[in-house]
Amino acid sequence: HGVGVGAESAADDGDLVSPRVGLRTALLCILTALHILTGQGEALNLDLKDFFHQLYALLPPLAAAPQIEATRMSVLSDGTRYTVYLGPAEVAAANAAARAAGPSVAAALPDLDAAAALDGEGAAWEETVRSEADLLFECLQLMFLGRSKVASVPRVAAFCKRIAEAALHWPPRTAVRAIDFIQRLLVKYPAIDCLLSSDEQAGSGLYLRDLDDPDMCNPMATCLFELHWLQIHHDASVQAAAARLLAHARAEAKKHRL
Repeated sequence: HGVGVGAESAADDGDLVSPRVGLRTALLCILTALHILTGQGEALNLDLKDFFHQLYALLPPLAAAPQIEATRMSVLSDGTRYTVYLGPAEVAAANAAARAAGPSVAAALPDLDAAAALDGEGAAWEETVRSEADLLFECLQLMFLGRSKVASVPRVAAFCKRIAEAALHWPPRTAVRAIDFIQRLLVKYPAIDCLLSSDEQAGSGLYLRDLDDPDMCNPMATCLFELHWLQIHHDASVQAAAARLLAHARAEAKKHRL
């Protein structure tokens, strides 16, 4: 879809990803770089700080992306490109409505008769793509779990907090993936357990939630209270995932007390 990344600025020449590109393009750029710099690429000894910052800044617009789970790319009369799956009947109805609207709109549509000759369903011009959720979580996996180098604790905490905030807005399946990923981070980085308790904050001051810098937003001064909201989510699978994470946290806390 045509949602841009961040606010357009004339002084964006130093950005890894231009603020004028779409979310999918930005994710693909970051993912490509991470694949190159992971595994044997770690021998290059390059600092991934800028990539962390770029992905951290993408989380809020991704939280508002209505089609984050879409896996079908279509070219329809309204300009929509990344959509949920459209069956042949829905594609035909959309084309018929566009043709009724006028010849200029219909001219931009594919020939349904030619498409039908190709696949018998009139949807040959659709293409299956990876969802933006898939791209996001692969980036997160490579950044925090797929590298031998350990990320800084404040940076991990900042991503945990922003992912939890985004999970409040995501569809159930993506929200569950977000909660499960936070739990995996808690296992690998036990120093961020303090985010699960409002009484044991490791930092002082204020958490700067609108600052797109995971190293400077002071995440250790807050907690993951979003998990309690997710426990009363309208979807049972999200409730269960949040309950599992909190149960894991209580078990770990009890183990440390013993």
